Amino acid sequence: MVLFPVFLKIVCLNMSQQPSFWPVLPACCLARSAQEHSQLIARLERAADLEGKHVLWIQADPCNHPDDRPPGRFHCLSFPEFSTFSHQDLLMFYQSTLPGNVVVLADSPNLEQDHQLHFMAVATGISPICIYRQDQIDPNRLLQVIAEHRHILTLDGWIDQLAEDSRTLEEIPEFLNGPARFRLVTNSIPYLLAYLDRDVTYRFINDPFCQWFGLPRSAILGHRMREIIGETAFENARPHIQLALAGHKTSLINHIRHADGSIHIARLTYIPDRQPDGQVRGFISSIDDITRQVEMEEQLRQSEHRLRTVITNIPIVVFTLDKDGIFTLSEGKGLQTLGLEPGQMVGQSVFEVYRGNESLLDCVRRASSGESFRDLVGDLDGHIFDTWYSPLVDGQGQQQGVLGIAADVTERTQTELALKNSEERYRALVENQDEAVLIVDAELRIEYLNLAAEGVLRRPVSQMIDQKLTDLFPPEQRAILLEQFDARKKNERSTYELSYLLPAGDQVHLLITATPRFDPNGKFQGSFAVIRDITERKLVEEDLRYRSTHDALTGLHNRFFFEEELSRLEENHRQSISMLMVDLDGLKKINDTRGHFAGDEALRLVAQLLRACLRGEDLVARLGGDEFAVLLPNTRSAEMERIIARMRRMIRKFNQRRPEMPISLSIGGATALPGASLRRALEKADQQLYEEKKQKI
Repeated sequence: MVLFPVFLKIVCLNMSQQPSFWPVLPACCLARSAQEHSQLIARLERAADLEGKHVLWIQADPCNHPDDRPPGRFHCLSFPEFSTFSHQDLLMFYQSTLPGNVVVLADSPNLEQDHQLHFMAVATGISPICIYRQDQIDPNRLLQVIAEHRHILTLDGWIDQLAEDSRTLEEIPEFLNGPARFRLVTNSIPYLLAYLDRDVTYRFINDPFCQWFGLPRSAILGHRMREIIGETAFENARPHIQLALAGHKTSLINHIRHADGSIHIARLTYIPDRQPDGQVRGFISSIDDITRQVEMEEQLRQSEHRLRTVITNIPIVVFTLDKDGIFTLSEGKGLQTLGLEPGQMVGQSVFEVYRGNESLLDCVRRASSGESFRDLVGDLDGHIFDTWYSPLVDGQGQQQGVLGIAADVTERTQTELALKNSEERYRALVENQDEAVLIVDAELRIEYLNLAAEGVLRRPVSQMIDQKLTDLFPPEQRAILLEQFDARKKNERSTYELSYLLPAGDQVHLLITATPRFDPNGKFQGSFAVIRDITERKLVEEDLRYRSTHDALTGLHNRFFFEEELSRLEENHRQSISMLMVDLDGLKKINDTRGHFAGDEALRLVAQLLRACLRGEDLVARLGGDEFAVLLPNTRSAEMERIIARMRRMIRKFNQRRPEMPISLSIGGATALPGASLRRALEKADQQLYEEKKQKI
């Protein structure tokens, strides 16, 4: 104990300068055996100069053993002997046997004997007397003792040293008068000690005080507290300083700037110093830097808070059992699931509480036998806990019971079961649908195919697994596939078509709907795709598309297509375009005399004749009934006239070959120069057609 030598120095008294009474007679319980006596004497020798001094040793045990009696100037008095002494006997013993300087040590085993010693000392004239055991004195109490008792040390030398530091002998408190060795005492205390007068000016400081503030002694002594600890810290301390100067011991927690510039947390204790007349002339200041302690307490508080937060906010149960299976601990939010309160199970037997739950009790028995393991355990109400069991071992390695930590996984287990059932249903759905389902990795390598894929791709699934998807398509289709796969890497979903060559050589059309796959970290994993054979649909679409733009009777383009193309070219044509209007003469007569089949045949013959007379880039369409239109791109008027003449020659030749069914056509033509209106030219051609028809009537 660091204060042990300090206290011993304080109890060294100069009786020669104070012959009438002892200013203070502290008594301290210090030793109980011969070995402890020897250790005490050695420490006492180191703590104070005992030359010319005597020690009166008062102890509980009888002093009849040679080893128990300290040698030389140490005088032993046991409590049995002491109890027969009157106070006069004690005083006479002191005056006759122990003249000069005296140190009194008391090894009082109980409070009653403390009181007895105190009473006899006071009755003898030894007053005041402080009686403490070694474990009863603390730093704050030591400071209080110093403040409350005057003339504790009165040897020459100490007063001179203080005078040299403060330059004002009259301002030094009397209790500081003593040997220079007292500085060693105060400097050995791990606290910042100081004495301040009523002006709150420093009159005494110890070395730790200077070191902590990083200032020389001369920069502190004679200066006011405000200058040393700073304005803010001083204002915080001001109410407590006023209390100390009013005669009250007080303490506070303050924030003071350290020599390194950082702000430290310190506990400040102020003890008033009274003059003999009771007036307070100053106060003792003790500063204890508790920064690290506060930080550790805060860390501990946060750690405990985090632990408590974890236990109280997650669905776990922490429990311990003794060797007999009795609950000694039951905590955790998970108890709410079971309808229990924390600690409610303590004192009950696990074998009684969970009677009939053999799976749980088997786990307890396994852990009781020294096994550590983890298992899913359920109760009879359907709750499921993921529980870790372990033997509970004490500091000597002896098993004292069972430790268990259980997490409520009822919801998770139910969710996993539901997910498993869902996956099984989904797998059954995927495996039994008619569309092919395919999964590829990030390298387009096939990872999964359902059974329907065999019907769509006409290849066994076993042959396609681990094969690159691009190997199944012709080169011109691979480019489309790779372009689409790049879109998957950008997290894009799309539907597109590919042509696929069957092993037999037939080509089919596939519709692919692809979705990207990414892992939880955002890394691309490949694609999931549904593949449909749309060959028949494509054929139907092509047929519908053809029917929407062609005349069903003649196979020529229909009026809709012709109008669309005319509108497109009308927007911007930079070349001459010629327009022809053609009419089958006498169609109604053919229908009336020879029947509609003959009329239809005549229309088909006209369509064949027109296609035979035109170029590949020319557009011929049946507008309806007996009307036909021809669009001749990049054709001037002269070329148009030659085409019309060619048509007429072809008709004459046809009629010569088939006189039984002659065909007569009326033809009108017009040319639209670059930028001119095509519809105007079409109207002009139509006008010429009807002019020609009039001439035939």
